[in-house]
Amino acid sequence: MKKRRGSITATLLIAGVVALTGWGVKEGVDAHDNNKQAEIVRQNAVYIYDTAKRSMEDQRIKTNTDLEQLGRSKLRSWTDDIGGFVKAFEKFKNVELTGDGRFDELSKVPGGIQQALRDMRQNSLTALQLIGGTGGAVGAGVLAGVATTGSVVAFASASTGTAIAALHGIAATNATLAWIGGGTLAAGGLGVAGGTAILGGIFVAPIIAVGGALLNSRAEANLEKARAYQAEARSAAAEMRIIETTLVNISDLSRQCDDFIREFSPRFQLVIRDMNAIYGRHTGISYASTQASEQVDFRSLERNEQYTLLTGCLMAETLKKLMEAPLLTEKGEIDGQIRTIISNCRDVSSQLRVQGI
Repeated sequence: MKKRRGSITATLLIAGVVALTGWGVKEGVDAHDNNKQAEIVRQNAVYIYDTAKRSMEDQRIKTNTDLEQLGRSKLRSWTDDIGGFVKAFEKFKNVELTGDGRFDELSKVPGGIQQALRDMRQNSLTALQLIGGTGGAVGAGVLAGVATTGSVVAFASASTGTAIAALHGIAATNATLAWIGGGTLAAGGLGVAGGTAILGGIFVAPIIAVGGALLNSRAEANLEKARAYQAEARSAAAEMRIIETTLVNISDLSRQCDDFIREFSPRFQLVIRDMNAIYGRHTGISYASTQASEQVDFRSLERNEQYTLLTGCLMAETLKKLMEAPLLTEKGEIDGQIRTIISNCRDVSSQLRVQGI
């Protein structure tokens, strides 16, 4: 009887050991499966993040190229087109509107023609200084700044640090431009202005930080933590898609502005040439001469000559309006007025073309 009782006890002990061993094996298998699943989820999170980031980076490079091109066109136009117009226009005096409906736009210029002329002269001179100060090789950051800032004077002032306090949003805009241009922010820093870049209303630096967290996480992270990383990656990817869309829109607007300047400029140059020729006919001084010892009275000109001068004023004001229109606001968002300004400038250009200009 005792033997039988001992045998039952031994059997129960063995069964218990087997059960415990089986439970332990199951727990080990479950832990392995969880870790394996966690690693799959983590890799998926990295893939989601990296795919969105690569797409955004590709567009960032394209946008920066488009902004550089617009910056070049603006600087050239400020110096050659606007600068050339100012020199030609200053050879005349007593210029006034003739009541011709074709020049109604000029009556709406804030401060009148003379104030517009002063603004044009200052922007033209500043553009020359920017080009001359770099030996003609203007840096990408300067070009992007000129492209997106409303006034080349405002940009030049802010870039030297003399007016940053007065231009409230310039620090944020500079940080944004630094990131678009591949500045220190793209490497995880905070950009040239020491702030976080904002684009499309989204802070760029936190998105970059999410990527760092994903890459630094380890495979042994539990499933719950891996799923949390995945949720962060999806959120960051969604924000990067918004930023990418904003970059696409910036590219599109910069190309529209650049196309307008490139198409408008040759026609404007012909009118400037005609203005100089009018001066030459009335003074006997070659229009190519830099000498302008006397001014010609606008009131003494023939009707068609007055029309040429006023056409030059209208074209200069149209070009000025486009080139002074900022692409980005202080918050790093696309300025809501830029599309309307482009449309209005196109309307003026089309009206001039109908008139054979």
